[in-house]
Amino acid sequence: REGGFISHDCDTDIGIYKKDIKAVVFSFKELKHNGFRIIRYTENLISIERRGEYIDLYVFSEKRYFLKKLWLCNNYIYPAFALNKLREIEIDSDYYSIPDRPKDLLAHLYGDNWMIPIKDKHASPADEIEPTFKEKFLFKIKKMFS
Repeated sequence: REGGFISHDCDTDIGIYKKDIKAVVFSFKELKHNGFRIIRYTENLISIERRGEYIDLYVFSEKRYFLKKLWLCNNYIYPAFALNKLREIEIDSDYYSIPDRPKDLLAHLYGDNWMIPIKDKHASPADEIEPTFKEKFLFKIKKMFS
């Protein structure tokens, strides 16, 4: 939407696959050496900070419900297309991996008006999307049998 980084955003959000979490944990020593400190560490979210710069690392877990593949993070359910395939984009001469269908994902999370900035409001999927009854039901069934 912005064509680059969001100037008024106060943090950086990065998604990682759960299978890659060990690489992140091994980098903690280097991050600490560079002045970062860990301020939150949960199963699905790691937050680090340095001089007022915040980085949130969201950990995504791949789940299968019957024959359907989904991604879970912080009790949100993401469709398979969101994270199955990534592609690289260039921003300010650096390359970043993003979902292959970012516009579809943003519309799924925030609705069709995701292109319209909402002043003084923090973006959160919880504001716009609630798992469907079917998704909640499948999640509960899976928990009962795992």
